[in-house]
Amino acid sequence: MSKAKKNTAAAAEAGSGKKHGQMYDVWRHLRRNKGAMVGLAIVILLILMVIFAGVLFDYDNVVIKQDIAQRLQSPSAAHPFGTDELGRDILARIFHGARMSLGISFVAVCFSLIVGGLLGSVAGFFGGKLDMVIMRCMDILLAIPNILLAITIVAALGAS
Repeated sequence: MSKAKKNTAAAAEAGSGKKHGQMYDVWRHLRRNKGAMVGLAIVILLILMVIFAGVLFDYDNVVIKQDIAQRLQSPSAAHPFGTDELGRDILARIFHGARMSLGISFVAVCFSLIVGGLLGSVAGFFGGKLDMVIMRCMDILLAIPNILLAITIVAALGAS
């Protein structure tokens, strides 16, 4: 960017009296992308449906209760995803099951944020040999394919 453009941009920002942060700039760019906004709306809708699954679906009557007369029904207005072999609504079971998955994923993300932030801060602050050791350990972990790591853990701990 030329010096004149930088000065003009700085003067415009200083003249408006508003200084926007990086998050505002990210949000502004995100709003311009229609696909990103549709995706964000879908994700928010799914999260809200999972959070309010107890209100949307009666757990005892729809998820647990067995109704053999309604077993293996195809999708309909009453059961949008149909029913399983015991007559339970599959959509209700998915949303109630997703509650546990959403909670576990939230805890996993928080844990990785804390551990990754701590390791990155230590490596950045101390640098040198400690930084090299942390980075080589991370390189080793990232070089192992996830499925191979999962198979190894299951083999070591047992299938139970």
